[in-house]
Amino acid sequence: MRDPLEATGRVDVGDSPPGVDRAAVAERVRGYEETARRRVEDFAATLLLRSSKAVDELAA
Repeated sequence: MRDPLEATGRVDVGDSPPGVDRAAVAERVRGYEETARRRVEDFAATLLLRSSKAVDELAA
């Protein structure tokens, strides 16, 4: 978790160490965003499935 925060912090303040490619940092941040989005979607789908099963069991 620290790496994405450091990368986004550098982009936010425009403070990149010498020799760092800002485009590469931005691409890395986009990769973190995509990974986070997929994980949240997976969690939401799992939660929906489990809660639906629980409601069905309570109704039976």
